[in-house]
Order: sequence, then structure tokens, then C-alpha cells
Amino acid sequence: MKHSNISIFIPHLGCPFNCIFCDQYKITGSDCSVTPLDVYNLLEKAADDKKLLNSNTQIAFFGGSFTAIDKNLMIDYLKAANEFIGDNMFDSIRISTRPDCINNDILETLSIYNVKTIELGIQSFDDQVLAASKRGYSSKTAQDSCVLISESGFELGLQMMCGLPCDTEQKDLYTAERIIRLNCKQVRIYPVIVIKGTKLCQMYQAGEYIPLSLKQAVDTCAKLYSLFRQNDVTILKMGLHSSSDNVAGPFHPAFGELVRSRVFYNTIVKELSKSRQYIVRVSPDFMSIAVGNSKINLSQFKNEGYDIKIIPDPKINKENYIIE
Repeated sequence: MKHSNISIFIPHLGCPFNCIFCDQYKITGSDCSVTPLDVYNLLEKAADDKKLLNSNTQIAFFGGSFTAIDKNLMIDYLKAANEFIGDNMFDSIRISTRPDCINNDILETLSIYNVKTIELGIQSFDDQVLAASKRGYSSKTAQDSCVLISESGFELGLQMMCGLPCDTEQKDLYTAERIIRLNCKQVRIYPVIVIKGTKLCQMYQAGEYIPLSLKQAVDTCAKLYSLFRQNDVTILKMGLHSSSDNVAGPFHPAFGELVRSRVFYNTIVKELSKSRQYIVRVSPDFMSIAVGNSKINLSQFKNEGYDIKIIPDPKINKENYIIE
């Protein structure tokens, strides 16, 4: 059964820093604080949907640095959520936070209230990138927090970004390899989008920062996607949701689909020769990925000199394919 979240956004609440790329209000699409009573009321309503009451649904606190908020308020949030955890209710709680907002005392508190999964926004394991982005911690801090979370029995999820100042594709791949070595099994990949009102926006407008193009972001994320998949790491999300305050950067409403299409192209092209014709059979549900957004894969195969036809076959499952 597919994993799902009941997402509760607490934008920027508790975060001790203003990273150059960040405006949590605009990123999450929420501009107001959420009270513990709001949490209770939201979950009470969600509990009426019997489709959500299963062993794969978590109550998820996203948006701000959850463990950096006032401890009493954090506990009040957890208490409200914990009332909806148990048999015939939601499975557990998921929170997102910063690497420098984790310690043994915090983890002990989280364990009391059925927190199962902790996502850390590490963004990068390169110290130069972290410093340029004003993250306020080092790669060692991120590493130590990851180890502490795993050793304390929590599921570890990590969030990384591509295209930050001083970043390169090589550094992104290095970050991915570090994530894999930490035995992390869940990851989110966010190419940097320049958002109005941020320090990064000022840098961009002053010519001090150049964001990734859409093609660059897709190509890099395709490599990351393949690397994670080869090492049994689940990619929970790629790319940010839409915002009217995007100024520049590789935003696309179907960014994840673009990446998966590129992965398919990269995989297939290794098995082809320009000297013959091919038929590639894929699942009907996978056709849009296989041919690509606006049939970009078909166009690229043709431009590269490959004679290929992609057709749906109901006998093929998921992302499998047959080349004839």
C-alpha cells in the first residue's frame, strides 16, 4: 500500500536562520501560524476519511524547523497529533527539521509521542556550499545528527538541494553518495528556485548567482535518481510546488516526470544501435514517462539517429520495458 501523509505546515516557525534561498511562507503556500487546536481539528476531519486510516499514513509536520520551536509548543503539537495515533487510526508522526536542532533530549521527547520518521534538511554535505548558503552548520554537524537519529531508532529521511551557490553536479553526487553511506532510505531532491524577497533573489538580480537551467536540473536529478534507486533509496519528491513568487530557476509543474523521462532515456539509449529499428514495449501507465513531456524523448531519439517506436503493452508492469 502506498505511503501517504496528513501534512501540517508550520512555515518558518522555530527556524533560527534565514538561509539565502528560503522563504517558508512562499515555499509551503502558507502564511499563517498553526495552533495545536488547529492541528487537532484538521486531524479530526481527516480521521473521517476511512481511506486515510491505514498503516501507511503518517501525520507530518513540515515547513518549519519543528524541533527548534519552543519546547512546550512542540509538545502541544505532538500531543494533539498523538491522539490520532493507534489502532484504526494513523500510523505515526513524521517531522522535518535542521541538523543543528537535534540532540538526545529532543529525540527522547519525540519518541514519547510516536514520532517515527525524522527528515533533516541537510541540503548539501559540502562545507563550501553550506557556508555560501548561510545554513549555519557544517557537514560534520549534519553527519552527526544523521547518525544520532538512526542510532536512536528513528527512520531517517534527508532533503538535498541542487544548484546552490558554489554547488556543482559533482558535489551533488558526492552528497548523494554520503546519504547512501548513512543508510538513509528516503530522500527529497529540490533544485534551487529563486524566490522573490530572498537574499538569493538579490544575488540573482545583481548578477552574483546564476540558477540551473531546466535542462541542467533535469540532467543532474536524473543522475541522482538513478544512483538512489540503485541503492534502494526511495525518492519521496523532486522539485518544489508552484509559487507565484518564483523569479528564476528550473521550476516546472511536472519536474518529477521530466526527471523520470530522462532516466528512461538514459537507460534505453545504452541498449540501442543506430543501425537497426526498435520497438520498445512499456506499461500503458508508463507511456507518458517513456515518450516524455511533449514527446521530448521521441524527438531526442530521432535527433540522435535512433529508429524507435514506443508502444503500450498491458503485460508490462510498472517501469519495466521490453526492447524488440
